[in-house]
Amino acid sequence: MYQKWPAMPLAHLAVVDPGVGTARRALALIANRGDILVGPDNGLLLPAAEALGSVREAWEIQPERLQTLAGLPTGKLSATFHGRDVFAPAAALLVSGVPVTDLARPVDPAELVRLPGPFNQATPEGVLSEVIEIDNFGNVGLAACSMNSPDISGFLVGVAGSQSAPREAKLVTTYAELEPGRLGIYQDSWGHLALAVNGGSAAKLLDAREGAVVRITSGAPL
Repeated sequence: MYQKWPAMPLAHLAVVDPGVGTARRALALIANRGDILVGPDNGLLLPAAEALGSVREAWEIQPERLQTLAGLPTGKLSATFHGRDVFAPAAALLVSGVPVTDLARPVDPAELVRLPGPFNQATPEGVLSEVIEIDNFGNVGLAACSMNSPDISGFLVGVAGSQSAPREAKLVTTYAELEPGRLGIYQDSWGHLALAVNGGSAAKLLDAREGAVVRITSGAPL
């Protein structure tokens, strides 16, 4: 019989670390839900922590204390492999129940490194929003989650710097609401605005690429 697993706090380990071996900090974050996130202080962990209710506590892992607790040889760490030498052992200790206070010192969450977010600006006519994803079907995901003019069904969509002319688009809920070849604006499964063409590629139609800025203005004829 199928049984739904209850929601529970988890430990998350992530290592994308161009600053490995430098003075950047090694972190253990406690999210408001109770999850533990382990990784470098380079902005990688914060979006996940905020999705889990924001950062409740921030801790800087102390390598010497970590090595002692993990039974590892003490001394100099590898300059290029902190995933092995710091983050994985720290995550293993924390998930096994070792208190974070045993291997880390508290830091102010306001001091953590934050990555700049994608460009997104509401305008009186609609929105200017950065392309954050293009999937294998050519659907174009935007940073924006809403528009100023949701009651107008006709829009004009263009991409800054593109050789393609702006295109008429229709605000829809499902792909099936679009006629074949028609461009539509919808809310994707992440809650962001996205662009799609029924039976085609919105990215090709608009000459869109990741990082480009899309202008959506209301009032275009249907």
